[in-house]
Amino acid sequence: MIVKRYHIVIFFLIANFIFADPPSWDVNGDGVLDNYNDYENNGSVTVMVSVDGSTSFGESGDMIACFVDGEQRGVGLSGLVPFGPYQGTYQFQMMIYSNAPDGEILIFQYYDESSDIIYDLNETLEFTINMTEGTVVSPYTLTFEESDDGGGGDGSDNGDFAYNGTPNWDLNGDGVLDNYNDYENNGSVTVMVSVDGSTSFGESGDMIACFVDGEQRGVGLSGLVPFGPYQGTYQFQMMIYSNAPDGEMLTFQYYSQLSDAVYNLNESLEFTINMTEGTVISPYTLTFNPGDDIPDPIYGCTDDSACNYNI
Repeated sequence: MIVKRYHIVIFFLIANFIFADPPSWDVNGDGVLDNYNDYENNGSVTVMVSVDGSTSFGESGDMIACFVDGEQRGVGLSGLVPFGPYQGTYQFQMMIYSNAPDGEILIFQYYDESSDIIYDLNETLEFTINMTEGTVVSPYTLTFEESDDGGGGDGSDNGDFAYNGTPNWDLNGDGVLDNYNDYENNGSVTVMVSVDGSTSFGESGDMIACFVDGEQRGVGLSGLVPFGPYQGTYQFQMMIYSNAPDGEMLTFQYYSQLSDAVYNLNESLEFTINMTEGTVISPYTLTFNPGDDIPDPIYGCTDDSACNYNI
């Protein structure tokens, strides 16, 4: 059927805020998948997020999202339940979209605003056209392990880890912000991602993105440097977009394909119209702590007396 934008009957008030570092699941903050018009079919689910399977964990400002093979298919904002057995707790009503009538397997993630952590939820669900799963009286329950900090509750150092999974920063894979036409001004930056501030960490398949108050403003795909002091390593060239001539503060995240994880980068940068920060010879360096999850990359042979040193 042809998708018409509508919201399921709202049984509770949806808290709609913008936070400092939420995921970019709902750029316009309306509680509906931003690119819902790309899909023909839909369904809905009313969700309770829980640690123990029976007690609601969600709070004001939290979000959930669902994905098929890494492609986002829905988003839900937390809302206060006004009646019934879960009165006074928070649930999520989410529209889910697909171009298939059935058969696609949905996975879920939960953003906890209080800890600024994204968790992988344990359950999956098969999409069926016009599906209606759960109600506020009997919600569909999704569970997670709170102690895993999004992926590692064994006491290890998580460093600047944000969440696991490929982010939806560049749905069409062209290395440019998908909604760049929404902005009047731009600038550019050439970035080296580093752990120690001097050695390039990036690899093939990695990405970076920049944000202003949680709204994505740019994306950069890793590219091999062909010459200069960083030849043979990977950097990121990124166009950045804004409707302001200057003054907006950019924050950055880095996706490592090796660990399939997103990390918060330490530095920030003020946007200025037509800015050009960094070159492949002198890149703008962004740093992070990978924690215990992934090793530093090793570029070729590390014996400086060998004939194939650093190849």
